[in-house]
Order: sequence, then structure tokens, then C-alpha cells
Amino acid sequence: MKKVISGNIHISTIYSIGLHELPPYVTNFLQKYPSVNVRVEYRRSNLVYEDILHNSVDLGLVAFPIQMRQLEMIPFSNDELVLICNPSHPLASRGKVDISEIKDCKIIGFDHDIPTRKATDQIFREHNLDLFPIMEFDNIETGHGN
Repeated sequence: MKKVISGNIHISTIYSIGLHELPPYVTNFLQKYPSVNVRVEYRRSNLVYEDILHNSVDLGLVAFPIQMRQLEMIPFSNDELVLICNPSHPLASRGKVDISEIKDCKIIGFDHDIPTRKATDQIFREHNLDLFPIMEFDNIETGHGN
């Protein structure tokens, strides 16, 4: 008899990982284990931590993880923060841009409580840049098309 792996896996993830990085992994997993039901829930990072701490999900995926003694952190992937701009922007034709060159640029950013925003704010502070977003969003998908 062939042993069949089945059951449910419940994942809590932030939007950017869940929508852009996780799908090929889920597809590959489901090809290997078609009897497993994978449920993905898209949440803000603070709620991903709550889901894990309350045992309401099997695993959580966040960016810029906060170390907690109650949780085991396992790196999933390493991403690079990059500058993106409209193709008609003067910086768009450049292969590399020094961070000081964005000091007068209008930026679109994440809400203040999003870990990626906290990380970019820290980078700006380290380079003595006072940048204030003209628009703020709680996830990467909300900002598309703006």
C-alpha cells in the first residue's frame, strides 16, 4: 500500500510574501502532496505573530522578523530593498543611485507600523535624510497603479 500524506496546513503571511514569493512554493508542494489542503491567510505582520502565538496557524511569514523567545525563526529568503521609480523619472535611466540623491524626491511608503517602513525610516535616519511619504499604504498591493 502507498502511504498518502494528507491534512491541512494553515499559513499566515504578509501580503508581499503571500502574493509574490509564496505561490511557486505552494504549487510545488501541492504537486508533491495533492491530498494536502493549504490555506493561506493574508495579514499585517503584527497579526501574523498573534496567529502563531495563539496556535491558530501552522506557520507565519513576515519581513524583518522580530525575535521573540516564544517563537522559532527560520529564514525563508533574503530580499533586497531597491528604489523604484517611474520610467520617465530622471533617476530611472541610472543603473545605480546613491541614497543621498533621493533627498528631494517625493516618495510613496508603507504605513508607520509596517516593519519595512520602520527599516526604510532607519536607513533614511542613518543617512541624515528627512523623507516624508506623500502617500502611505498598509501593503504592497494597495499602492499598485499609483
